[in-house]
Amino acid sequence: NIEIDFSKCKNTISLIVGPNGSGKTALLSTLHPFAYPGGMDVRSNTNMIIDNENGMKEIHYDHNGTKYEIVHTYKRQKKGLLVKSFISRDGLELNPNGNVTSFNEIVFNEMGLQMEYLKVLRLGSNISSLIEMKGSERKASTTMLFGELDMWLDLYKKVNEDNRTLKNLLM
Repeated sequence: NIEIDFSKCKNTISLIVGPNGSGKTALLSTLHPFAYPGGMDVRSNTNMIIDNENGMKEIHYDHNGTKYEIVHTYKRQKKGLLVKSFISRDGLELNPNGNVTSFNEIVFNEMGLQMEYLKVLRLGSNISSLIEMKGSERKASTTMLFGELDMWLDLYKKVNEDNRTLKNLLM
């Protein structure tokens, strides 16, 4: 069991440090709302649930004043893993059947996030990204991204603004 409460942090930036192999990337790969890490770390495509065990991922977000509770359950079966994904907004369950596909649609509609965004955003020599994707996957991802270009431009402006603020604070 791991519990991390970032709401108690006084700063808007948190630094996670540790030696190689201590789980920093594994931790970061689970801080998103989706059920799977998405194979972003090329060092390991393993599932975050221990073999032959059931598991659960619970994460709470405060997104623009709206409180979301996300729960993914992982139940071992003879032929793999049964995954159920639930999301509630301010206490109201939005995905009562736990279907992962409808969960992903709800996360996109509520938060504007898709798993594909994470593959583009993560950078590093040990991270799978747009470059390592198959041609058909790159085409699908870029088509999706171009459809959301205005949002990406807004994010770019926000990141640059935050970067300037941080530089000023560090000086």
